[in-house]
Amino acid sequence: MLGIADSIKDAVIVVALALLAPYVYNATAQALNTVSYSLIGDIDVGWVLTWKFAQLGIAIAIGYFVPFIANYGVFLAITLFLASLSAYVRYILIQTLIAASPLLAVSYLHPGLRSMAEHAVSLLTGLMIAGLLAAVFMVILSKTIPGQNIVFGILYPLIVGTLPTVL
Repeated sequence: MLGIADSIKDAVIVVALALLAPYVYNATAQALNTVSYSLIGDIDVGWVLTWKFAQLGIAIAIGYFVPFIANYGVFLAITLFLASLSAYVRYILIQTLIAASPLLAVSYLHPGLRSMAEHAVSLLTGLMIAGLLAAVFMVILSKTIPGQNIVFGILYPLIVGTLPTVL
């Protein structure tokens, strides 16, 4: 009788998780995004993006004559592309895990698939917390690295604008 009671309890929990997972995700994402936006609200990234695209324009204009600048422009373009790609992949992974949450909740009932469901939940948690960690990383970088300095003028847009997206 104990096995049937445990099975019914697990089934009720799975049905509740399957139905409530999108709502729990929306509430959690709203809270994490609010905290992230409050952290990075005072960081001006407009000049960072302007400087990145200006560097790409300079690399295109004089890269033929100065190979180092051409190589730097290619590196910057590839880095921007990979950062954008990683952001899109992160978004698609989160949406896929949320859409598959009913299936993941049902797979939790099977002992062989339980670790897979736990791994998917930990992956979703990590992907959601990564945005908050990227915001904290951007705040730390913006406070510690003097972005207006001419020494960091070339590297600062790359570090502040690209690395948190990759994280």
